[in-house]
Amino acid sequence: MWVYITPVITLIVGLIGGAVIGFQVFKKQMMSLMNNPDQMASMMRQNPDMLEKMGRQMGANSAQMKAAKKMMNRRPR
Repeated sequence: MWVYITPVITLIVGLIGGAVIGFQVFKKQMMSLMNNPDQMASMMRQNPDMLEKMGRQMGANSAQMKAAKKMMNRRPR
């Protein structure tokens, strides 16, 4: 009986632990991007479709998207 229960419990604990760790890493990366606008702008210049995709996911309207593109196209200081 324990032969079946142990792997199932291990799988569940591993999935939950991996999700928690993955979320923390993602959160840390997003916070570092938000605190460094030059890094965010250079990333957007490399992949311009990313800004539109993120905007659609967040529900931004066209005026907000234009303002974001204008801000990203400014040259860094």
